[in-house]
Amino acid sequence: GNNYVFALDLEEPGGYKAQMTAASDLGELSQIPVSLLCGSVPCAVFTFSGTGGSSTTIERDMFFPNKYEILRLYFGQSGLKAKEIRFVFDKPLSEIANFH
Repeated sequence: GNNYVFALDLEEPGGYKAQMTAASDLGELSQIPVSLLCGSVPCAVFTFSGTGGSSTTIERDMFFPNKYEILRLYFGQSGLKAKEIRFVFDKPLSEIANFH
């Protein structure tokens, strides 16, 4: 698979919506997982179906306790064209239950 490493410099730690947009020419029965790792720990999986070439967006809840995060996207198989990944601020640390 392919790995892509990138860093986030967040204005505010807390809860985020991770929105990944991608397209695939594969049939709709195809399942194409993309793992997002925080450091070396899997923190979200986006599983795309084949889209016949059109773009689709999947959203996952994320939690970033620090201002800086090193993330890695891992594509376990070919056939997916990643278009964009966005991180949209959702709520501050103070509103997240069980935060220590």
